[in-house]
Amino acid sequence: MVVQVETGMERDVRGARLFSLLAMASALGMYLLLQGIAWMRAGGVFEYPLDDVYIHLAMAEEIARGGYGVNAGEYASADSSLLYPLLLAPFAGTSLHRYLPIFWNVIGLLGAAFMWGRILWRAGYGEGALRPLGLILAFTGPLVLNMAGVAFTGMEHSLHAFLVLVALYGLQTFLDSGRIPPWLVVGLMLGVMLRYEGLGVSFAIALVIALKGRWRAGLALFAASLLPLIAFGFFLHALGLEPVPNSVMSKLADLSEVHMPLAARMARAVLRNMARVQGMSFLILVLAFALSLLWPRMWRAWNGRYWPFALALVIVGAGHLMFGKFGYMNRYEQYVLLFGYGAALCAIRPILAELIAGGPERSIWRKVGGLIMPAFVVWTGASIGQYYIPVVLQDVTLAPSQIHRQQGQMARFQREYVKGPVAVNDLGWVSYRNDDYVLDLWGLASLEALKIRLREDVPEGWAGPLVKERGVKLVMIYDKWLHDAIGPEWVYLGTLGFDEKTHYLGDETVDFYAPDAASAPALGAALEAFAPTMPEGAYFRFADGRRVEGAAKASAAAGEEAGAGKEGSDG
Repeated sequence: MVVQVETGMERDVRGARLFSLLAMASALGMYLLLQGIAWMRAGGVFEYPLDDVYIHLAMAEEIARGGYGVNAGEYASADSSLLYPLLLAPFAGTSLHRYLPIFWNVIGLLGAAFMWGRILWRAGYGEGALRPLGLILAFTGPLVLNMAGVAFTGMEHSLHAFLVLVALYGLQTFLDSGRIPPWLVVGLMLGVMLRYEGLGVSFAIALVIALKGRWRAGLALFAASLLPLIAFGFFLHALGLEPVPNSVMSKLADLSEVHMPLAARMARAVLRNMARVQGMSFLILVLAFALSLLWPRMWRAWNGRYWPFALALVIVGAGHLMFGKFGYMNRYEQYVLLFGYGAALCAIRPILAELIAGGPERSIWRKVGGLIMPAFVVWTGASIGQYYIPVVLQDVTLAPSQIHRQQGQMARFQREYVKGPVAVNDLGWVSYRNDDYVLDLWGLASLEALKIRLREDVPEGWAGPLVKERGVKLVMIYDKWLHDAIGPEWVYLGTLGFDEKTHYLGDETVDFYAPDAASAPALGAALEAFAPTMPEGAYFRFADGRRVEGAAKASAAAGEEAGAGKEGSDG
């Protein structure tokens, strides 16, 4: 009889695998639940909860054709991500293309969950008395930190979160062994290529490496992270564009803040983020670790395993609180929450181990740190989870239905009835699978419109000349966004809307305008024919006050309506 003895390495592999499988199971289970709820609430229609997904897809279409933008022959940097539209370029022009964001988000979701489990295992949560706590953290972490809710959006944030956790795992490896693993370099470089916020993570990790005595390596690592963005800036400049994408400039230059001093804008951003539950909770976590770093006698007690993670958490967290934002489907904070709580759990692991193990009498600093820091991590994490889970289940799963009844119908009206250039201020579905020109009055795909909109002295009716120059046949905008842009010659036709409150669209209603009096009668007739074909729950209120309800029943194929026009014309 042969008895096989399991080695320590084999136990480590099995334990790490269990942690990752638990995290992946909870993340994927929640993701499938969200998709199922959204599909039922939309009446059997698949749709993304954000119209922004279609900006990425429209950019990918143009890249596949050899251009860069959303309109053929016109360069524009409408996308805030360098890498994501490139990942979406395969299958452009086919029915599979629309679903490619699902593939990449599932990859990002499973990858982030896998790394979450590995980070916990490497930190030591699989050892001895900490193992039950580690298993709980592995399973609940993806739920509390909203991994599935972010993947559900279809945007690039899940892939970015995955790469940020790869970088954190690389930092763990460096602190354990003194070597810089290749996946740390890859994670930082690709993370920056997906989201500009990745620079904060790169800076924090590079600084920790430098402070550990590897100055050249730290500088080289941060320089390597900058290279893709520098190259991208030169690429955009060569196309005649600004070196930073329009969408990034638009986000950084909010109308209410664009002319304020930098310090005032940073303070205002912190106050705005504090107004949200998740923002306030994370601010408390960052402040707790920042204050702990001011007492070296406390954090030195844990053999140098505390301060590198605590410092990285404070740098990345403070940077996001001052320059980033929380909210709007909770996707912008995903990377910083995963990095922050991953680093926090790595930092407090020696503290927890000592608390559980007991041992000799401890100094007051060890007692204070041993009790307070884990309490801050648990308390703030629980607050964030209590916010995310009900919001995602209740509000976010309603968004696909609203996108279908608003943005999807705008796109369908343009393709099937207008069949010509249009102007919008919420770029997305209308620009995807559309060979006609789309003028973006918000400025993501139009640098000219963005520069006018961000001026101190914005002229009244400024969109009128732009609409006329480009031969626009129909204008569809949120009036409350661009009330000062409405041209004096435009004719109000009516409003597309639905009666539910929306949390993630620009407004419950979109106003339709003819660019001049001559085109109003034909557009009015087209709207008379279109309105009854809208799905149930949507309505169109005409300029004379009449309200026509959408009467079309939802079907499994309804989600393809808005994209059918281009495929038909290509044939």
